[in-house]
Amino acid sequence: LQTIVEPERQADFAQSYVSMYQHSGCLPNCPGSWSGCLMGMDANHTISVLVDIFMKGFTDFDYEKAYEAMRENSLNNPGGSEELSQDYLNLGYIAFEYDSGAREKKSSSFTLERAYNDWCVAQMAKALGKDEDYKLFMKRAMNYQNLYDAESGFMRPRHKNGSWKDPFDPGSKQGNSNGFTESNSWQMTWFAPHDIQGVINLMDGRENFIKKLDQYFLEDRHNAGNEPGFINPFLYNYAGAPWKTQKIVREIMTKEYGSGPDGLKGNDDSGAMSAWYVFAAMGFYPVCPGSNNYVLTSPVFDNIIIDNGNQNGITFQIKTENTSEKNKYIQSATLNGVLLEKPWITHSDISNGGTLTLIMGATPNKNWGSLLENAPPSISNP
Repeated sequence: LQTIVEPERQADFAQSYVSMYQHSGCLPNCPGSWSGCLMGMDANHTISVLVDIFMKGFTDFDYEKAYEAMRENSLNNPGGSEELSQDYLNLGYIAFEYDSGAREKKSSSFTLERAYNDWCVAQMAKALGKDEDYKLFMKRAMNYQNLYDAESGFMRPRHKNGSWKDPFDPGSKQGNSNGFTESNSWQMTWFAPHDIQGVINLMDGRENFIKKLDQYFLEDRHNAGNEPGFINPFLYNYAGAPWKTQKIVREIMTKEYGSGPDGLKGNDDSGAMSAWYVFAAMGFYPVCPGSNNYVLTSPVFDNIIIDNGNQNGITFQIKTENTSEKNKYIQSATLNGVLLEKPWITHSDISNGGTLTLIMGATPNKNWGSLLENAPPSISNP
């Protein structure tokens, strides 16, 4: 969200991370709460922050040094410790064991999130002309597939010998020796933001993917109050059913957010829940930072104007016609007067300025955004 509302500060943010790396020798993943080489959460999403800033064109910082920091972290400390890092490098996943520690409580989450980090590093490597690194990290970005158990249809904790954790309950509560951090397999099975089409393929196609995602929401498996599931309501856009995203997102905004003391149902970590709501209210969301793409949903306002910072007064406007609590479904869309059939836009659409116009209605238009060629790009449909 800061890349949109404070573009003039992004290079400074990135340089601050570079300075932390230069002073400590490590790339911190949670500045403010942790310092030096300590790992505050799973994998290292400072990588995604740096790559997202760079790929959006904010390059007035030492990006070569930033890349050095990301590469060093990814090659030498992908698991947060020597033991877990060797797992990730040799097995392609961090093995589950009952150790009362990281393997038991976060091995699967760490694997899935590091695979996404690897994709991020690959994007910057490609941009900087580091072709061998690009190939290496793109290969590692597919490590998420190593945890997919086709028989159960879930991402499943796996032992060193390749066998699956048994017994296995995809809906087990966080902390119950399930291998997932603050979540479970139901919430994290979808987590390959860089390759949602790949997840669709693992589930044998769009129909099965949508059916399983429907089950996830109907059975109230979703936790709107914590980051691991933030992207899940928006994934229908990748499977040709963006109207379902429009419905679910509006429901979450109504049920899970409010203006009272309990207005946030979870911990607003660094403004995470608030930023989710702001994006949802504006009608677009960054499922995969580093890709420069935003998937669309239905805005709650008639008119939204985004000031693009130090860009000579250039603004991006989102206009809706007939939007209301009932009229939450996108009937049609135009971008700068041109018919828009795909349920996503790019960061350059916003930063270059222009107008996105959405015609809203009370019933779903199941044709809009339904074609495979209109799905947001990922590794498996670039």
